[in-house]
Amino acid sequence: MDNVQAAASARKALASRIKPSELPWVPWAPGHFIKLIKLNPVTGQIVLFIRSQLGAALQVHFHPGTVVVYTVQGAWT
Repeated sequence: MDNVQAAASARKALASRIKPSELPWVPWAPGHFIKLIKLNPVTGQIVLFIRSQLGAALQVHFHPGTVVVYTVQGAWT
């Protein structure tokens, strides 16, 4: 295997492609569902989608690290 083939194999091993539309929505908290996209137990990184029913609220909670949120529909109240 030459260097080009080795590099291509390494990139393929480190990269992943998922289809979120094929992943299930899982009940999480009352009125909320999550779709787990990525979980890295070494770094603690979690990437997920949250779908909430109208009027559903989460209890006060704490995040030990940075949280990045993109609201794609609706609003935070």
